[in-house]
Amino acid sequence: MSGDWNPNSVNESFVFRGREAELRLKECLAKAKNTSAYQFFADEAAAKASVYEYLDGRSFLHSREALLSALRELAALPPPRVETFDHERYVQARLSIIDGLLREFDR
Repeated sequence: MSGDWNPNSVNESFVFRGREAELRLKECLAKAKNTSAYQFFADEAAAKASVYEYLDGRSFLHSREALLSALRELAALPPPRVETFDHERYVQARLSIIDGLLREFDR
């Protein structure tokens, strides 16, 4: 993300991504009943939803450095207990999403 830091824009992006993940999760949960491949996608969507829910509207969005610090702390915290098909897959997806956000904002 280049240019000046805009906390409102960053938060709007997280809100959008979170809503998208929630919709994807609902879709995948419904489809997973008939197609086991959607279990993978459901766990990934649950991981995304949990990360973006955590980030939505937080005070640490006021600066890039504060966001990066919060993302590093989030990676070290135990993941929230959510219903998943494969907890380890969920944990790995969550860490991958956080890592991607660190790369996205650490410029």
